[in-house]
Amino acid sequence: MTKNIFLIPILAAYLFSCSTKPIANSGTDTNSDRAIASGPTGEHNRLQPFTSDGCSRFFDGIPWSNDTLWRPCCVVHDISYWKGGTAEERKSADLNLRACVRKVAGPVMAEIIYRGVRLGGYQGLPTTWRWGYGWVMDRGYSALAGDEQTQVQNLQALIPKDLRQVKIESPPVVPVRPSLSGDYCYDAAIKNIEATVGRRVDVKSYKSTVRAKTFGYVRAFRILTNLCPQPIEYSFNILTSTACRTPMNELLARGEIRMSQLKWPAGCSPGDGIGH
Repeated sequence: MTKNIFLIPILAAYLFSCSTKPIANSGTDTNSDRAIASGPTGEHNRLQPFTSDGCSRFFDGIPWSNDTLWRPCCVVHDISYWKGGTAEERKSADLNLRACVRKVAGPVMAEIIYRGVRLGGYQGLPTTWRWGYGWVMDRGYSALAGDEQTQVQNLQALIPKDLRQVKIESPPVVPVRPSLSGDYCYDAAIKNIEATVGRRVDVKSYKSTVRAKTFGYVRAFRILTNLCPQPIEYSFNILTSTACRTPMNELLARGEIRMSQLKWPAGCSPGDGIGH
């Protein structure tokens, strides 16, 4: 995806008090104490249908002359960014974009666009055009797993073979954060546990509570997995009691879900040999 060369500013961190107190009606979340797989949907991640914004916040061609001249190059590039993968695959997609634009618009425009995508397409940015933007959960730079490849194949088959027929959309710069389970905090907890142990985790059940603090709230989870006989504890500092379940833009979500704390049961942690 041809990206805006301007970086998105990082949301300033909020400061929270460590003192907590129970709030009325806190306790086990409704429907949370039940058997599940890796999330209430049983999914580890989900690829959304392909979308393209053409050359993002850059020109699709020469204004007032041929304003879609290099758009096909951008759509092909979008397909790579939509499905994501390794850092090497991203670099290859960017080089292919440069070569494509060079053929139709020359080396100067090709280099401008190439430098823009190298800067603005970083997967860690909270934007609608970052590397791997098609996935619900940010998957970083890693090779697609077998089930992920199947999702890519199934949805890629729906993309028109004539890329001129692909509908060009104009999404907001910062997307609304999607969720596998309907609970951003739960999704983030599972993702971070899996990142810590270096493999996928099967969740048997979980419970969660919300406690008020002087400023904001603490959302705490006790997650029973296949890793340990006792629950893993995970907590988040959030600004509102319903923050984890309220649709919000990605930048705000990253500010809400901050300073998370992971606590392993005694005798069961990556240092004890679980995971890798």
